[in-house]
Amino acid sequence: MVDSAGEEGAVIPASEVTHKTSQALAGCGWGAGDYIRTGRFNSGSRMDVVSPNGGVVHNYLGGDPFDHNQETVTNAWGSAGYTWAGDFNLDGRTDLASASGNNVFMKLAKTNGAYDSETWTVPNAWGDAGYTWAADFSGDGRTDIASAQGGIINLHRAKSTGGFTSVADAVSNTWGSASLTWAADFTGDGKADIASASGGSIFLKTSSGSAFSSSTKTVANTWGGSNYTFAADFTGDGKVDIASGNGSSVHMKIATSTGFTSQNWGVHNTWGGGDYTWVADFTGDGLPDIASASGNNVYMKASEGDSFHSNTWQVNSPWGDSQHTRVGDFSGDGMADIVTFSGCQVTLHRSTGNGFETEVY
Repeated sequence: MVDSAGEEGAVIPASEVTHKTSQALAGCGWGAGDYIRTGRFNSGSRMDVVSPNGGVVHNYLGGDPFDHNQETVTNAWGSAGYTWAGDFNLDGRTDLASASGNNVFMKLAKTNGAYDSETWTVPNAWGDAGYTWAADFSGDGRTDIASAQGGIINLHRAKSTGGFTSVADAVSNTWGSASLTWAADFTGDGKADIASASGGSIFLKTSSGSAFSSSTKTVANTWGGSNYTFAADFTGDGKVDIASGNGSSVHMKIATSTGFTSQNWGVHNTWGGGDYTWVADFTGDGLPDIASASGNNVYMKASEGDSFHSNTWQVNSPWGDSQHTRVGDFSGDGMADIVTFSGCQVTLHRSTGNGFETEVY
């Protein structure tokens, strides 16, 4: 393992001077910040940002520059913690699903940027929002919903004909805190599992596609704060790992065929706030990196599969609030960018693979 904290970290200035484009947004509008979601709502390779507001959804279609439009939907929503983005009907476009009681209010994205509003019914059995996830638990490509209540996981599997098939599955009542619980494919079989960390244990609920099996994996009791802890495939082997930043170390739990291997990957002790720290592939090499912003600096921990390389990418403009700052491949070039909105002003930090070019419009 290479300890990148022992390397001299380069400070990489923005690739070009920040500039304003002549193509400003034709309009804008925002709902509550905690309902903002990202995805590919309009198909294509570029990520979009959407903001529901009652009977409309404001679409900010990716992304260099962004294009705004407003689409009418049925004004039916659950709370923000029970509202998710995912491809529930397997048409290649991201949809919105929002649950309340027996109903999941669906906004199914169409090819023209509009939405079909439908209501899919489920049993009224929900755990807390922090223990409810939208992911592909069945492995069929459609986004499903799972909600844990102690020793029961209520699994709502999306059907090819629309709607959900619901089952209540008994599991071990072993959980860490919600902020240290993730739904992702930790076993590499194409189905999302649920992992929940507490001290030296990771409580794993492994999906078979229709049910979960419970096991406990022993790991090193080394963790940073929950807002610096992420689940992603940092090694590139198809299994999701867990990385937890803490000063000059990122405490890694590397997923294996039997559990997790604990390692420490050294980094520079340079971090922004937790709300401005993200995981995505900023370099375009297929491996997720960690980016943490503070002022004009984005502190990059670039994954090399068995270590991180630390450097600093500079940007030249202010930040909007964290709810209006999002990460994704908005330019469609295979590298994650950062966009921050302030009303109708858009600031896009577009990754070049080794720095950012910034546009404000």
